[in-house]
Amino acid sequence: MFNKIILTLLIIITLGLTLSINAQNIDSLLQRIDIATKQAIEENKQINSNTCKDSVNIKERLMFAYQNTRTKPDSSFLLLNKALSLSTKCGSLKYISMSAEGFGDYFFNLEKYSNATPFYLASLKIEEISKNEIRFANICIRLGIIYIHNEVTEKALGYYQKALSIYQKYNDTINIAGTYSNIAHLHFERNFWEQNPYIKSGKYYDSSIHYYKKAIAMLKSPENDMLIARFYQGMASVYNRTEEPEKALECIEKTVNIYNKQKNPEQVCDAMYALAITYDNLGKHQLAIKNFHQLIDSSKKYNISGIHWVYEKLAEAHYKAADYKKSHEMYIMYINTRDSIINLEKSQQILDIETKYQTEKKEATIATLIKEKRLTRVITITAITILILVIVVLFLIQKSIKTKKQLAEQQIEKLEQEKQLIATRSVLKGEEAERARMATDLHDGLGGLLSSAKINLASMKGNMILTSENVSLFNHALSLLDSSISELRRVAHNLMPATLNHYGLHTALGDFAKQVSPHDQPK
Repeated sequence: MFNKIILTLLIIITLGLTLSINAQNIDSLLQRIDIATKQAIEENKQINSNTCKDSVNIKERLMFAYQNTRTKPDSSFLLLNKALSLSTKCGSLKYISMSAEGFGDYFFNLEKYSNATPFYLASLKIEEISKNEIRFANICIRLGIIYIHNEVTEKALGYYQKALSIYQKYNDTINIAGTYSNIAHLHFERNFWEQNPYIKSGKYYDSSIHYYKKAIAMLKSPENDMLIARFYQGMASVYNRTEEPEKALECIEKTVNIYNKQKNPEQVCDAMYALAITYDNLGKHQLAIKNFHQLIDSSKKYNISGIHWVYEKLAEAHYKAADYKKSHEMYIMYINTRDSIINLEKSQQILDIETKYQTEKKEATIATLIKEKRLTRVITITAITILILVIVVLFLIQKSIKTKKQLAEQQIEKLEQEKQLIATRSVLKGEEAERARMATDLHDGLGGLLSSAKINLASMKGNMILTSENVSLFNHALSLLDSSISELRRVAHNLMPATLNHYGLHTALGDFAKQVSPHDQPK
């Protein structure tokens, strides 16, 4: 007992986690579809298949996903995810819409209608933008079926009417007939959930028969026999409900004949079930029992599910035929097969839940690894960027230091040159000063003395009596003295005499006069 409680709690927890993860996945998928749609519209992508190089891959994944929804739901989900990624990559509105529709079909086939609806609506929105009216109408049909399951009559009828108007616009006979059939089925089913005066009057059943007849009238070609058989079977269900089994028998016999020609065991079994119910309603219980047994044999042969419902109806037929023992036996068979099926379904549900849980865990792990990989990539890129920036900054700093060093060396060299220039100027100034001093000494000093000596000698010549030899020598001495004075003046002139240079001719002559005149003579 305790183990059963633990198992039940584990199943509930697992189911809760699975539902939570599924809800997150659905929101994430819808967000991806919305973003992809907006991007495709902004980029003004074409919606035909030629714009998507992965169109073949997308179609294959969508087809395999649809075919394996019930047998391999996890694989189907992954295929749809890949199809959506490829559609987003190529930016094709057509394939984004088909991927959204694929998710809708996936949840629809799993009878998760509340999950299917937003995906169909997303696809419907894209087709409205793309102005693809036929696909718009096809999705409206699916939404109408969902709202029948949800027992929302007006919305279902509204979507059917939208689809019908489009099919009529294009004179699409097959889809017009199919839509009439859907509307007929809606009027039949609404009797089970609506409460209004029309229910009691049977008006909705009349409407159902009316639309089934319109659907059959649209189809004339033998290639449409399977559709016609389905419509007759629908009419038979209505007639059985309105207690008109004779009309129901007429319709269902046509259905059985068509299905037998097509050799489709599952559809034949379905029609045989309706035929047996009709015989039972007609009071032909033995014929009903016979058909039920044939149905059981065919179901076992072709491994068709739902056999427990046949045992239940067979028990009722035996009871009506007053064969209570057989009725009891068939009812026991019904209970046993039902319980075994329920247990099998529970085991399968547990297995499915566990598989989904493990799959979701793997997907979560993959998502985490992808995030970590992206984070590592971001960190690596950031580190490389920082390293490059550091290298650039160091290079600039080094270059700045080198430039400053070069400027400093240039400044030092300039200062050295200025220093040398100043020293050279100082030397030149010193030399000029020395030359000026020497010129001054020669011109003002020695030159004046020699001139004074010449004047004095000339003065002595007039007062002295000299022999002819002495006169000649004396004149020669004066001549040498003149030459010396001339040479001295030349040298002094080259050395720029200070008095003449700085004080002018007047001052220089005054100084010269003082030097020439005897010291004992008045100035």
